[in-house]
Amino acid sequence: MTLTASNFKAHVVMKDNQSKGDRAKFLYGSYTFDCSLPNNWVQETSNKLNIPIYDVTCNFIWLYLGNDSNGQPAPLNLKGCDMLERLEAIQ
Repeated sequence: MTLTASNFKAHVVMKDNQSKGDRAKFLYGSYTFDCSLPNNWVQETSNKLNIPIYDVTCNFIWLYLGNDSNGQPAPLNLKGCDMLERLEAIQ
């Protein structure tokens, strides 16, 4: 399964005071995830979207689906979904 913004946009309704870990557990259940993101992906995303690095790091976790050892970005909120849609549109 490949994550896209449209896969998860309807599921991202969270309380503002939740931690990244709490949001990830709620959204992605038993999948393995990491709250740290690969530095190269963060920098590339920041550059492509012309946004501060902080906006990237606070809106995503790195998710490992099934036997995927590389992982992929997963949005934690609507802002992350919007950023993922923008990334998909320019790639």
